[in-house]
Amino acid sequence: MKKLIITIIIASTLVTSIATPAITKLTPAYASQSIIITKAYVQQILAILYAKNYTALTTYVHPTEGIRFAPYSYIDTVVHKVYSAKVLTSMVTNTNKYVWGLQDGSGDPIKLSASAYLNKYVYATNYVTNGVIALNKPAAKAGNALNNIQQYYKGYQYASIYYKGTAAASNMDWRSLTLVTKAYKGKLYIVAIINNQWTI
Repeated sequence: MKKLIITIIIASTLVTSIATPAITKLTPAYASQSIIITKAYVQQILAILYAKNYTALTTYVHPTEGIRFAPYSYIDTVVHKVYSAKVLTSMVTNTNKYVWGLQDGSGDPIKLSASAYLNKYVYATNYVTNGVIALNKPAAKAGNALNNIQQYYKGYQYASIYYKGTAAASNMDWRSLTLVTKAYKGKLYIVAIINNQWTI
């Protein structure tokens, strides 16, 4: 009789352990980072762009990875180059023209000074007052261009800022900006700034 009771208890324990397995909580790769991106941080960057204080922007360039600029949402590592803070500082203080990528539709080189590029492909609309900010997810589903941001910068923290456009243009003048960040020695830096807009 005692053997039967023991057997029943053991069997019951096994069934319970099988029926209620331990739950493993999955978290994003960036969750282990000590510094998490916030809307306040994003607003600080947008304020710098709004003021066209591009020299101040260079202080946010990642010290080891540099910063990449992409005029559209598909990252092309051949044409979308990476710049150090030192190089970018020089670029924003002169009028020399650089190639930033290829224009949608024509495929012609986007050849602009750093300031002109930042005005046209980075702070192209008033994101400070009209932008919707989302952290580590797209602010809105928009655009027909290929988008490999999350694949290329997998595990990085990012902010998506979206401007819905105007009714007069049937919202075809929408824009979005993605700031990809990474922590380094106790501070959050930018590793990429990516524009997105309606493409042909």
